[in-house]
Amino acid sequence: MAIDQKPSETSPVQQIKALQVQLKQAQDTAQLFEAVIDVLRKDYGVRIAKKPLGKSSN
Repeated sequence: MAIDQKPSETSPVQQIKALQVQLKQAQDTAQLFEAVIDVLRKDYGVRIAKKPLGKSSN
């Protein structure tokens, strides 16, 4: 989506394509983080625990 376009001016097809690009970027980012965590675990013995669900960080 171009900067000068408002979201309401884009067609549903354009919105879908933009969302597909965003999804691909998010998936690539997640894959990178997973690879980094794997290296930390295997090469450095770092243990990383996920936060338990339902608990606030506040």
